[in-house]
Amino acid sequence: MLPTASSSIPRPRRRLVLALLLPAALLVANPARAEERERPPVEAWDLWSEPHPGVRYLRRVTTAPCTVHVLAIDLAEEGVALELTPHADRWETVRTLAEEEGFEAAVNGGFWESFSRPGGLHVSAGEAWPETHDDGHYGFFAVRERRGRRRALISPPEAFVDPPPTDLALATSGRPMLVRDGELDVLAIDPVESANRRQPRTAVGVSADGRRVWLAVTDGRQEHSKGMTLYELGRLLAELGAADALNLDGGGSSTLFVERLGGVINAPSGSRWEEALGFGVERVEGEETGRRRRTRDGREMVYVRGVEREVMNVLGVRARAPEAATEPPRAPPPLTLPAEVPEVVTLPPRAPPVSLGRLREWLRPVGWGLGTLLVVTITVKRAYRRRRFQS
Repeated sequence: MLPTASSSIPRPRRRLVLALLLPAALLVANPARAEERERPPVEAWDLWSEPHPGVRYLRRVTTAPCTVHVLAIDLAEEGVALELTPHADRWETVRTLAEEEGFEAAVNGGFWESFSRPGGLHVSAGEAWPETHDDGHYGFFAVRERRGRRRALISPPEAFVDPPPTDLALATSGRPMLVRDGELDVLAIDPVESANRRQPRTAVGVSADGRRVWLAVTDGRQEHSKGMTLYELGRLLAELGAADALNLDGGGSSTLFVERLGGVINAPSGSRWEEALGFGVERVEGEETGRRRRTRDGREMVYVRGVEREVMNVLGVRARAPEAATEPPRAPPPLTLPAEVPEVVTLPPRAPPVSLGRLREWLRPVGWGLGTLLVVTITVKRAYRRRRFQS
């Protein structure tokens, strides 16, 4: 029940007080803002490969339909390390940043807000990005370095670690928590409005000892892959062994690069405005049946080509080459699927039509400058009119 307005509160302010208290009262009356929807059971087919010692790759196809890509990384393996691209190298595609940095694998990293401002904490090579901090709104994935040993961790949004520890080698922001202590974090997922929607997503999971890391990317907004809900993504990472997991920037940013498997190995969805202008995910025409092609044994082959989106930063993986690595980079081998499930062939994605990340950064100071100029102009003009009137 809402409290009555006290006589000590001035009458003009009563409406404001009620407007502020009403949302809180409704939340108390109905605390469950979202719940997982029941869905039909999903079948899945997995294929594991090992492009590098200490780095395994999982490709999973489900009947949702959804195509999932996961890198399982052992930080205790010799030569294996994780890095975050520096602040100076922001707003490029995952492929461009991975190739420039010489990463063996990479995924898109943390969140950003309006005018391309980084959201939450970001640390590269032990140095925090300018104007970034743990704000209690985002959590972060990090790698800590102590006595030459690196271990990963996930700090939940409510932990509010500020200033960050000095031994963080890298950190990048995310929300919400997906897994906590090995269990799906329903309390963190439920308040997210899009939790029940299947979308392209990126997430990171960490084992209890901090030695193993899972980087997961799901294709979405496409005919061959609708994506995953946050609940499904959390269960996937818990199934793989993650004690804690955090959702990273997703949507059109979700991209996985593995150099030894041919580069970008998923089909990025692009952003919605790109799709509206005709630059979105493209179904490539086949050789025999228009948009699809059938092999001699009757299997349907679906060819898709995504469009990469520029991202603020990239989580990169360094690893040593296999001892018998003589073959050139190649695409992942096909899955053994039932005849009724089409095999998806992912072609190299198209480059983004325009680059907006740096442009959005410039809009903020330009906007402030124009606003300040307008205020100064109005103030000077009013002062001139007042002085003229008094004369």
